[in-house]
Amino acid sequence: MSRPKSSWGDIANFGANVYQSRQINKLANQQSEANALLQMQIEDMQRQQMMDEMKKEALKHARNLILEFEEIITLTRGKVQHNPILASIETDALELAFKDSQSSGMDSDFFEEMYDLERYRKVQSGISELKQLTSKLTDEQSSIKENIISYSIQFDDYERAIRHAENIPIVQSRYDDLSAELDSLQPKWNQFESNAIELNDKTTKMQWIIFSILSIIFIPILGIIMFSPEWVGIKADSDDEALFGGGACLAWILIGGGVGGFYEERKITIPDRGTLLGESAITKIEEELLLLNEADSELFSEEIRELEDRLDLLNNSNGSDLNFVVPHSGTPFQEYFVILESTFEKCTAELKTMKNEFQLLASTLGESELGKLKSSLQTKTEYVDYYSKEDLYAGPTFEQANQIESKINWVLHEGYYYKQFEDGSFESTPHIRNHDGLIVPYQPPNPPNR
Repeated sequence: MSRPKSSWGDIANFGANVYQSRQINKLANQQSEANALLQMQIEDMQRQQMMDEMKKEALKHARNLILEFEEIITLTRGKVQHNPILASIETDALELAFKDSQSSGMDSDFFEEMYDLERYRKVQSGISELKQLTSKLTDEQSSIKENIISYSIQFDDYERAIRHAENIPIVQSRYDDLSAELDSLQPKWNQFESNAIELNDKTTKMQWIIFSILSIIFIPILGIIMFSPEWVGIKADSDDEALFGGGACLAWILIGGGVGGFYEERKITIPDRGTLLGESAITKIEEELLLLNEADSELFSEEIRELEDRLDLLNNSNGSDLNFVVPHSGTPFQEYFVILESTFEKCTAELKTMKNEFQLLASTLGESELGKLKSSLQTKTEYVDYYSKEDLYAGPTFEQANQIESKINWVLHEGYYYKQFEDGSFESTPHIRNHDGLIVPYQPPNPPNR
């Protein structure tokens, strides 16, 4: 059958369909490109909106920070006349804080509005003005300023040194008690451990002897059944051969296992420290943390935080057993001895760490006796408190002082004046009468020896 000829109309329709199909594809591609462009624009808008929100929050924080700087400048300026030493210290701290904020991005380029920029520059000029006002300290005032800064830095070291000096004798006594108890029980433990090892070795040998005897009996039987079943009256390749062979093998396993279990129960268990004290749990948590951190620390952040909390809890609980009483009636004895030995090791480590830190602090502070440490800390604290008063040089006039003193009952005792209140009690602060005739607090403490 001959192929029908296409008419010009068919050809025209075909061409129109092809053209229409290409146009549709073209429109679809254009629409897809337009959608992708629109999606990018939406994402850009979202990012821009997020950036605007972050900028707004940063600007809000910067404005609050500028406000705090303005308030501190005003307060510090009011202290220049009454206590230039304190004003100078606060000015240095203020300048350092302002430089930190600049290094964090809060500079003149950060602000866009003129009002914010003017306030920023006002803070700059205010700090510069304070620097000029507080830069004219006398040599004595500069020395006092250095002492205040130096002593203030030492306060934490003094408190730690005093705490160590008070705790070291307690931990040392605990160490001595644990050591003496451990020494008294060590022979008993050595005897128990040697007896347990000897008995366990004998049990293990007997276990292997019985198992070897069973193997000598059952292995030949299995060999005969497998290779020469006719010797025992069993046909080769029969069901009886498989039955007898399986039975003999099962009997060997059951009897051997029973013998092994029998002798294992008669062995003396020497306690494992990791299992008894829970150290294996710590190791397990540390391994899990390592795996999660290597996998994806951000994805498993909640799990990592939970494991870290559990690890801290275990470490703190293990480290807090220096003061608990090791039970003398511990049963069995070997578990009690393991607890005692572990407690002694932790006490030893704690005592060594405490002594090392105390020696370092003592060498830094120049004092190692508890009484001298407390006295030096009190003296330096009084020194800093006295020269850190906001009204260091602000005092009443002679007339005002006389009016005030006329209303106060002063009692002279051993060369010092003390205020007596209406209820008969006294103020503990001693006073003296100066060259102007005013009763003033006893002279400020001299700078302690460094």
